[in-house]
Amino acid sequence: MQCYVCRGEAERLSSGFDGERINCPDCGPYAISGSALAEMTAGGHTINTEATRAWLADQRERVEPVPMINTQTRILG
Repeated sequence: MQCYVCRGEAERLSSGFDGERINCPDCGPYAISGSALAEMTAGGHTINTEATRAWLADQRERVEPVPMINTQTRILG
């Protein structure tokens, strides 16, 4: 599958929620909500790679090892 952040090759993991868990060798592990995916798909939006990678790294250091991208936290490109 394709990473939603960098569009490189990534692995989709089982999620157990409305969304997906992704493990990208370049962006690291993250989750993305179903509502964020739906808004991105409907609007044809992409995520700002550089800003989102920085946000993910910050979240991993301060909050949780697998941060969640949702409609409030996504950074569009």
